[in-house]
Amino acid sequence: MEFDKEQVILLLQKYLRGELQPDEYTHLQEWANSHAAYRRVLNQISTQGRFTADLMEFYNLPVNEKRTVDYTIANQAIRETPTIKIRHTFWRRESRVAAILVVALLAFGSYWYLGREKHSPSTYTGAPDKSPGRSQAVLTLADGRAINLSEAQTGIVISDEVTYLDGSQVTEDDNSHVQSSKQHSIATPKGGMYQITLADGSKVWLNAASTLKYPSRFTSKERVVELLGEAYFIVANDKKRPFKVITNGQQIEVLGTEFNISAYDDEPEIKTTLVAGAVRIAVTADHHSPTVLRPGEQATLRDDAIMVQKVDVTPYTAWKNSVFHFKNTPFEEMMRQIARWYDVDVIYANKVPKETFTGEMSRNLSLITVLDLLNVSEVRIQFTGNQLIVE
Repeated sequence: MEFDKEQVILLLQKYLRGELQPDEYTHLQEWANSHAAYRRVLNQISTQGRFTADLMEFYNLPVNEKRTVDYTIANQAIRETPTIKIRHTFWRRESRVAAILVVALLAFGSYWYLGREKHSPSTYTGAPDKSPGRSQAVLTLADGRAINLSEAQTGIVISDEVTYLDGSQVTEDDNSHVQSSKQHSIATPKGGMYQITLADGSKVWLNAASTLKYPSRFTSKERVVELLGEAYFIVANDKKRPFKVITNGQQIEVLGTEFNISAYDDEPEIKTTLVAGAVRIAVTADHHSPTVLRPGEQATLRDDAIMVQKVDVTPYTAWKNSVFHFKNTPFEEMMRQIARWYDVDVIYANKVPKETFTGEMSRNLSLITVLDLLNVSEVRIQFTGNQLIVE
């Protein structure tokens, strides 16, 4: 269905002023539903100003134009906009910048908020582009055998034998795995991600650089696994056998629920984010009563102390759907996520930048494309060899 550009712009202006009539609102929704990028534009626009000319410029770019070309245009426009006010929202007050970000949004399916006024180009010194992470993991059996899992698959299922999600066997002989009650493990490297369905039907998604230890069969009294790194759990309900996740410094007990745990060694905190159900968290070094989480709450463990707060769970679970989602995320924390997914090392030549980033982008983008997206800040990043050098 064709939509008249000028009419859509007029409707957007009235939308911003709260003056839409019912039939106009319906037409605007039809426009937004015609393309995912248009829907994001409508959902995120929250500013008024010189919008007509900016949206006309936005409409002059084809929807399917190459991402690198679109973002080059966006970067050039940003360089020509010297004054950018800081707002803690997804969109800046200036409509010019809003329209620029619409271009980037259309090109990348992402949106960004950066509290800086200058642009300094990154440089890529003798370094070919790096592909994003992919499905890769190593399954280590109790007898010491290490099996490189298929990169053409996305997960395994533990039952009477170990199979991939499509039913094909992981190994020709799975008896040692099924008959052994000892611990097995599945580990993802940097740049890896994999799913495992445990013997009780619980599902676990492992993020990059993570390890899950588990038995081939759970006992009759409880279900216990150990995690290092990050994982998203959907736990099968079994009131007679509580499900426990042990990490460095805490134990989480659940019956049937969905939650995310980030427990990397290189992070200063362990974060448990509850999506559904309820969990009890006990600190290993603390003898106080366990902390109970409700949906939409997050427990942060730091220095043997737990802090609980209400959060938007999306930034902490989006990785499972192949999305980076940042919300006022400190630069250093963001770069750790990028380093794990693209298997690179981050070196800080000087002090760690104090910027925070808000926005989302696909984890399927190449590394240089991601660096270009981040290139609207004052931070200068050199990509050489397997290192990102932040200056």
